[in-house]
Amino acid sequence: MVPQSLGYAALAGAPVQAGLYALPLALGVYAFVGSSPQLIVGPVSTVSVLTGSIVASHGAKSPEEALALVAQREAARSRRDWAEADRLRAQVAALGWEVRDTPAGPQVTPPAAKRE
Repeated sequence: MVPQSLGYAALAGAPVQAGLYALPLALGVYAFVGSSPQLIVGPVSTVSVLTGSIVASHGAKSPEEALALVAQREAARSRRDWAEADRLRAQVAALGWEVRDTPAGPQVTPPAAKRE
C-alpha cells in the first residue's frame, strides 16, 4: 500500500508525502462505512490522473506564461516600481513557480523542481 500511495501521489502531481497522509484517512473511513470486508481499498490510477489534471489546470498554462510575468517583473524592478514587482512576483507564485533574485538575475524554479 505504501509504495502504491507514493507512486499515485506523484502521478497526481502532488508531493509524495500527500500519498502517505491520504492512506490512513481512506482506510479509516472505509473501516467505518465500507460494505465488504473482502474489498481492498487504496489509491487508484484513475483518481490520480484526474487529480493531476485538476492540479495542473490551476497552474501556468505553459512555462512561457510564467516567464513572461518574470520579464514584466524585471521591467518593473528596473523602473524601481517595487509595488508592481511585488504584485507580479505574487502572480508567479500563484501559478506555482518560484522566483529568486540573484546577482546574475532572477532564477525561476518550475513547480515540479520544487517538490524534489
